[in-house]
Amino acid sequence: MAIAGFLVHAEAGESERLEKVLAEISGISTFGIHRERYIVAVAEAPGNSMENLLRSVHDMDGVLTVYVTSMTVEDELEG
Repeated sequence: MAIAGFLVHAEAGESERLEKVLAEISGISTFGIHRERYIVAVAEAPGNSMENLLRSVHDMDGVLTVYVTSMTVEDELEG
């Protein structure tokens, strides 16, 4: 399982809408809006799908970019 903390840099006026959209996505939790333009979020996903999840956030209308602030990946093959 991979866990990533990230900021979504939103276009002006898009932060509240995008926070609601992100909160509806399975595996993503949001923690508010910083300085009216940055949505604080955490994602949990299998390690092999985290990149696709973050890319889908980056490609949303109203998103300027996604800043990954931290990431950890646990070895999913251990058992």
